[in-house]
Amino acid sequence: MKHLVREDGTTNGVIFPKAWCRAKTLSREQPLRLVLIATAVLLVAAAMLLIHAPVFSASAGEQEYQIKSGDVIQVIIWNESEKPIEVTVSADGKVSIPQVGILNVAGLTTEQLRAKIVEKLKETMTNPRVSVYLRQFAPDPANRVYVLGQVVKPNWYELQPGMRLLDALWLAGGPTPLADLSQASLFDPKSGNRTVNLKKILDTGDMSLNTALSPGAVLLIPESKNEVTVVGFVTKPGSYRFQKGERIADAVAAVGGPTQDADLRRVSITRKSGQTLAIDLEAVLREGKLSDNLELEPGDVILVPQARNEVTLTGEFQHPGTYVFKPGQKVLDAVSLGGGLTTFADAPQAYITREGKKIPINLEKITSGEDMASNIPLQHGDVITVPSGAKVVVFGEVAKPGVYSIKQGDKLLSVLTQAGLPTRDANLAEAGIIRSGDGQSTSVVKADLRKLLTKGDMSQDIPVQKGDIIFVPRRGTRVEVGSVLSAVATLRWILW
Repeated sequence: MKHLVREDGTTNGVIFPKAWCRAKTLSREQPLRLVLIATAVLLVAAAMLLIHAPVFSASAGEQEYQIKSGDVIQVIIWNESEKPIEVTVSADGKVSIPQVGILNVAGLTTEQLRAKIVEKLKETMTNPRVSVYLRQFAPDPANRVYVLGQVVKPNWYELQPGMRLLDALWLAGGPTPLADLSQASLFDPKSGNRTVNLKKILDTGDMSLNTALSPGAVLLIPESKNEVTVVGFVTKPGSYRFQKGERIADAVAAVGGPTQDADLRRVSITRKSGQTLAIDLEAVLREGKLSDNLELEPGDVILVPQARNEVTLTGEFQHPGTYVFKPGQKVLDAVSLGGGLTTFADAPQAYITREGKKIPINLEKITSGEDMASNIPLQHGDVITVPSGAKVVVFGEVAKPGVYSIKQGDKLLSVLTQAGLPTRDANLAEAGIIRSGDGQSTSVVKADLRKLLTKGDMSQDIPVQKGDIIFVPRRGTRVEVGSVLSAVATLRWILW
């Protein structure tokens, strides 16, 4: 058996008996039979060629056409098989051909590509015979539609004749679970932008809304807007996507529920319209008050505020101000929040103002542990006041001049001891106290510290009073009352 050989040396794949192929041995008595056989052979060969014929003939235009990305190329290697190999040129201009490998074909003509394949095949094959055809041109970028957003396969797709909205949606794999089909957007180069309700098409079957697409159309499927935002004192503040029919309590539960500091009685919800509504969520949860458990709407913002546990500290605190306290905290905790008391604090005279009533609290005994019963729990709105105690000024020849607190019954020696006692340069005999009886009149009370300190004359240990100015002059000097008052004028606001 033999293949019939063409003029170019190739065969058509049809097999005949050897005797039929030996034309020279045929007798002259069989001319009609030979003609019939030849005709049959030509018909079969023509049919085989038609089966494998490419879409495009090798016209002069095709011979000059340069291959580009997206083109479909048909290659036939006659030496091996008459079955065509079809490959699509990749985005980087390459194709992969069996027995040849990967070739960069972008910019080549079909003839140049054929020659390149032949060169490659010569490495492993004798006298390779190759045909190359352009099977299909790359899709025209201008003839595309784009499906983007919440679809399974967002991409561009070649526009087919008669393609409509739903066709494009299904080509893109359909919507994702987050898609809002009712608010899809369509940009059409002919008609511009508009909103299309794909959900209505699917729900009602109204195909009059299933618009035909134009080249360059963009279908955008947005994410569902059924979201509310929950902020404030909840476990996981943030956005929550809800289902139709869910309510405020559902949203708060979805973000982990309220924290211990949350004030469920003062929850608020602000709607897209700008309207803010007060919600008693505690009544909803504990009492089943459904009227406050409003149904959610897209764009709602739910605020769960902190419970109003605030106490105000005034007077002789290191850091007066308003502070937030935790449930169960007490008076001593409030003192710590304020940084403790100043040295001028009259701790025994402290008090709490609560709902208009004055409650005495002896902070001196509370802090010392003598009266822990007065260390009462705090309530929202409490005001704790610590008044200033009696103060005196000590200046001159003492180790630590300054302002000192006194208690009832304190005397000169105890104050001088706080001030570090007189220095070696002190004029002990000329010491004294400048005292203002009514804030206007001033008198000087002499105190001979030499007798007090060296001889133990306790008659010189004069009781001190609020606002006293104790002076100890320098040795060899006398003290003028006027100059003393001028020197301490800047301190008088502390004393009176």
